Amino acid sequence: MEKREISLFVVGLPRSGTKMLREILNKHSEIYIPTIEAHFVVDLLEKYNGKILVSQDISQIIHRVRQSLFFFYYANKNMFDFSTIAVEGDSIQTVITNIWNQFKSLDGYKEKTILGDKTPSNISQIELIHAGFPEARIIHIVRDPRDVALSSRQKWNKNMYRTVYKWQKAIQHFNKVVRNLPTLNYLQVKYEDIISEPEHHLGIVCEFLGINFEKEMLELSSTTSIEKNYIDTANRKKYLKLEKNVLYRMEAYTFEELKMYNYDVLNEDLKVTKSPSRLRLNIWQYLDMLNIIIHNFSEYGFMRGIEKTFKASKNRL
Repeated sequence: MEKREISLFVVGLPRSGTKMLREILNKHSEIYIPTIEAHFVVDLLEKYNGKILVSQDISQIIHRVRQSLFFFYYANKNMFDFSTIAVEGDSIQTVITNIWNQFKSLDGYKEKTILGDKTPSNISQIELIHAGFPEARIIHIVRDPRDVALSSRQKWNKNMYRTVYKWQKAIQHFNKVVRNLPTLNYLQVKYEDIISEPEHHLGIVCEFLGINFEKEMLELSSTTSIEKNYIDTANRKKYLKLEKNVLYRMEAYTFEELKMYNYDVLNEDLKVTKSPSRLRLNIWQYLDMLNIIIHNFSEYGFMRGIEKTFKASKNRL
């Protein structure tokens, strides 16, 4: 079977539904997306794109991939054969393709033909991805920032104001990039649309990918890592439980983008987007970092928590 390059990238802010969309797409008979985020892809593209690889490059690539956060999680890492991923003269695209085909085989999906990636932080790396894989399709999933913030607080105890501020900046950057890349093949979908009318909106996604919709996409596996094994049509506007002054402040940081994506704005007095002070942002960032470290220790234990924190610190934020 012909080895195909990665042709699909799912991006979006954390807690925006990227994991749900990955699981839905993986239910399709033709799509394979690893269940772990592969931050190393953009790192390899940045360093090696356009270069004919030599032996020293290959050794460095193997070391970078082996030490990546992906292999911190990967269950089949002891079975992975690094000796087969590259030979001298290869491009970095060939190496990444070889890695993905081995993932696909080890995970039991050898016959699937569409290779994809779901790494939320790649929302800030669209230009690099497009340069490396110009034919790839990009799916950007967007979720109401107030629900993103609430979910991030519940998961990692992150500051909600910093979360919505980062959401606004990432959305603003993404839309600026796609305006400047007329050849970019991309689709934006809203989380709320998928959960409210899944068959209709997943049909649009499948049409974008050039494949037929399959009913199996509506049935999430109970073995997936997402919290629920079904598409929860009620999982929206959870932010309404928050106090009004908290919501008003979050809306102040995201006003223009809320209107752009047709999200309800509760504070009718808002006219423009505001920004928090640099001091506030720095304080929130340090507290978020501390809470992530605490989460890692709680989730993985002390030694594994240190390893997870160290590896994650090397990834793009």
